[in-house]
Amino acid sequence: MVCMYYAVDVAVVSTTQTYVEALKKSNQFTVENQKIAFRMSYDTAVSIMTREAKDFIATAYGSLNCWLTAQIEAAVNSNK
Repeated sequence: MVCMYYAVDVAVVSTTQTYVEALKKSNQFTVENQKIAFRMSYDTAVSIMTREAKDFIATAYGSLNCWLTAQIEAAVNSNK
């Protein structure tokens, strides 16, 4: 299901462009702001995914939350 991975990538890139880059430029990207950025990416990815994708992930991987957390962290790392 390509849409699952696409949703994560779009969410991470969007958060980076609209939130993270400005904070980094002003040297204000704190641990607390990292948590906010993660939550923004998480919420965006969930809102983009179809119900079918969410159900598939929960069934195939056991937890939407665990899968999405790992995917966001991987996407952040690969988008550096």
